[in-house]
Amino acid sequence: MQDGFNSTKFGLLVKDVKYALRTEINNTNNLVLVDALQRMGIENHFQEEIQSILQKEYEQSACFLKYQTPFDVSLCFRLLRQQGYHVSADVFKKFKNNDDGTFGLNLSQDVSGLIGFYEASQLGVEGEHILDEVAIFSGDHLNACLANSDSCDEARIIKETLKYPYHKSLASCKAKSFINNFKGINGWGKSTLQELANIEYSITQEIHQHELAQVSGWWGSLGLAEDLKLLRDQPLKWYTWPMAVLTDPKMSQQRIELAKCISFVYVIDDIFDVYGTIEELTLFTQAVKRWELVAMLDLPEYMRSTYKALYDTINDIGYNIHKIYGQNPTQNLRNAWVSLCNAFLKEAKWIIEEKMVQCYMKENKDASIELAREHVINLIETQQGTFTSNDQSIFKIIFKSFT
Repeated sequence: MQDGFNSTKFGLLVKDVKYALRTEINNTNNLVLVDALQRMGIENHFQEEIQSILQKEYEQSACFLKYQTPFDVSLCFRLLRQQGYHVSADVFKKFKNNDDGTFGLNLSQDVSGLIGFYEASQLGVEGEHILDEVAIFSGDHLNACLANSDSCDEARIIKETLKYPYHKSLASCKAKSFINNFKGINGWGKSTLQELANIEYSITQEIHQHELAQVSGWWGSLGLAEDLKLLRDQPLKWYTWPMAVLTDPKMSQQRIELAKCISFVYVIDDIFDVYGTIEELTLFTQAVKRWELVAMLDLPEYMRSTYKALYDTINDIGYNIHKIYGQNPTQNLRNAWVSLCNAFLKEAKWIIEEKMVQCYMKENKDASIELAREHVINLIETQQGTFTSNDQSIFKIIFKSFT
């Protein structure tokens, strides 16, 4: 825990924000506050209040009649869609001219409205042409505003919006900038939210550092990078995935376990791409299907440590989940690894097939690609599972000659 952390002070700050969420009369300010909490990365402390606000907005959102400005409509639309509510994009039609169906020129100087438009348009789905129009209109006019802006703050916000719209960015990566530049909401919340968010940011950073140390220590203890020199040795990269996806600080164990799984995706991919012959990769896939420790005895020496590490790690994850929730997902996890290995094996065979097709066509100048592929497929099917070391050496030579 952060040095000097005052849990009483933190609790009082959370209580102040909860009070604001529950008592705010102006609905638009409530939505602005929800948006600020999400952008600061502290929304996990207010899930009940946020859900209550958005549910109420959804129940009262008939054509968004109570919201008239582009900013208000866009914000309500985006927050509801982000939360999974079905809201129609037709709410933006109210801003079109009746005569020609275009967006009014009076909107072109409303920077906050344009930013809201652009952010909302990022949640469009295929066929929602109105949101395509919103994106083009707001994007074009924001770029024009950027070129003519005299305000450094305004220019910064426009640039960030165009380059990193909220829905298509990692909020955790933008949180610090938002916290530092937060101006408050109609005179309220600047010091409260900034202090709360900065404490949370520091705590979360410390948690992530501790988790990364655990993942790195686990990875080093396996010794796979020492045994197989060509493996990618990137525990920081593997941990970054769950850190970005599972943002709740309380989900520490989930992030660590997911990082372990991601590391094996990379390890197995490298073995299939760099080390294994088709015969060896088939044996590895069969061993994963069997999911027995004794199965590693059928594997080449260099594969055994990886198989054992995978076997032990996944079983441990399943056991830990069973202890907490009373259900053991190991069988489902096994099925997922079998599917992955089957996909990697199919990819390896495709690569060999393609190299052999190229080789066949090089040796048979008049052969069509269809004929060459048919010849190679027949050869592979005939020799499936019976490749000798010499056959594999031939394939390696083919690889080298075309790479």
